Amino acid sequence: MAFDRMGRRVEMRTQSADSDLLQRFVYDNYLCILQLRGADNALFHSYVWDPTEPIVTRPLIFRPASGVLSYYFHDGNKNVSDLVDAHGSVVHYDYTPFGVAIVSTLSESPVGFSSEFYDISLGLVYYNYRHYNPKDGKWNARDLLATDSLGISPQSCPGKFPRRHEGTQGPGHFTVRRGAPH
Repeated sequence: MAFDRMGRRVEMRTQSADSDLLQRFVYDNYLCILQLRGADNALFHSYVWDPTEPIVTRPLIFRPASGVLSYYFHDGNKNVSDLVDAHGSVVHYDYTPFGVAIVSTLSESPVGFSSEFYDISLGLVYYNYRHYNPKDGKWNARDLLATDSLGISPQSCPGKFPRRHEGTQGPGHFTVRRGAPH
């Protein structure tokens, strides 16, 4: 795999005993809009994303190599719930609690759980700069963008000592401060 300076996957080569598949990805900011295949960069898939949601967005239209347009439908959690093509064929998606897709029929669309790309060769969901394993609900790396400017890890305990605090705002309330335990 090759990544650009923004951490986006721009190239992926899948090799087996009888094939060598090269894929390239074209982005509009962090949204993949084209998937190209082969040395000649033939169009494989294209996507249209919801322009009304510039940050947390979802796909609207999928165009596979066959050229038949399909339209995405979503649930309240931004997961793809249905994919309907121009002929009226429907692919319905359900998900386990951690995001393993349960699909009514096979689909070419790699977009599903959380409106992100599922990489079938890795078995992981691709979130631009890291992967998520829906089978066990774990990430392959920690989220560097979510690190607090104070250096506090989301997994750490306040003051490095787990304890129950009872303060002026009631049981279980505590304040995280930099420095020594309080």
